[in-house]
Amino acid sequence: MTAKEFLNQYRESLCEARRIEAEIAELRDRAMSIQGSWHGENYTVTRRREDGAELRYEAMALMPRAHGSNRSMTMVDSYIDKERGRLERAYDRALAVRQQVVAAIEAVPDARYRELLSHRYVSLRTWEWIAETMGVSTKQVHRWHGAALGQLTMNNEQ
Repeated sequence: MTAKEFLNQYRESLCEARRIEAEIAELRDRAMSIQGSWHGENYTVTRRREDGAELRYEAMALMPRAHGSNRSMTMVDSYIDKERGRLERAYDRALAVRQQVVAAIEAVPDARYRELLSHRYVSLRTWEWIAETMGVSTKQVHRWHGAALGQLTMNNEQ
């Protein structure tokens, strides 16, 4: 695995979690439009990252109303609960990958390179944003990026 592939694992794992979250929202919307006998209660799921920052996402618990077909609603609700579990596992994987990526970035000796890698692979910023923030051209950011990748030591190489 290349250094870029290693670093991009966090972005990919977040994309997977967000895809699952979108699937759950679609299921919830379909269930509500088909049954008309569902009501939801919003709640927030919070995960604390290693650096103390919080990762939050909104979810909705679906519950059948007193009337209507409880059997079909229970099946959908059960499926959505399973998907919520899948979503939580995906976010847990994303946070675990993030910890590995952060540890690898923190081991880079040059502070400038650490900042660049952190912006790109942890904060998921664009090259243009990084260049503007660091006060250099995007061409310089790409040069530094290549050098930073050369200083990166991944966990599986140690």
